[in-house]
Amino acid sequence: PGRVNLIGEHTDYNDGFVFPAALNFHTAVAASPRSDRDVNVVAVDEDSAQVRFSLDQPGPLDRAMPWSNYLRGVVQQLGRAGYRLCGADLAISGNVPLGAGLSSSAALEIATIAALTRLSEEPIDADTAARLGQRAENEFVGMPCGIMDQLISAAGREGYALLIDCRSLEQTPVPLPGDHSMLIVNTNVRHTLVDGQYQARRQQCESAARHFGVTALRDVSLAQLQDARHALDPTVFRRARH
Repeated sequence: PGRVNLIGEHTDYNDGFVFPAALNFHTAVAASPRSDRDVNVVAVDEDSAQVRFSLDQPGPLDRAMPWSNYLRGVVQQLGRAGYRLCGADLAISGNVPLGAGLSSSAALEIATIAALTRLSEEPIDADTAARLGQRAENEFVGMPCGIMDQLISAAGREGYALLIDCRSLEQTPVPLPGDHSMLIVNTNVRHTLVDGQYQARRQQCESAARHFGVTALRDVSLAQLQDARHALDPTVFRRARH
């Protein structure tokens, strides 16, 4: 599934808390094994575009088919984590709106991880799948995201939001009121994470954490931050306060 976050924006990579819920929008991957080490992919919703790459050498980045980089990234990370995998024919389709801030990329990563590990009959838990999906974005795609999107996609439960401690990955399911509905409004503002703004904000938060000599902003109190206001760049202060 894709996801919506109820509270806790830009807090996952600061080791904080987030409160997302999985959606009834999803990405699906149909998979069958191959006898070789190739992955052959058809993206049904991209005019049936096709890519093919090796399990043993999934890179480099594909500029012409950027959606395939999420698959290449998870293959790379699964291999580094010791998963054997097997060649696969994959067909991908889904209805998570692209660029709408509903984590279509995480849904694709987690669905692909599930498909490939099931084909090779190698068990994987939600936390591990989420970490590998995050690393695929961080290290292959080049998007320095936190863990929230991948973890709610891997561990979300129908009828529940999930309180996540992004430092320990402790998860607390919280039932959603049965007599309420969640309304997601399309602002028609396209959401992109690889345009540099997200990375800049993360770097500003990390700069504030270094000022206080801590690993993450989670370890800085609001009182400490206010006391240091005039020692911080104004933009860094605003980011940290948020």
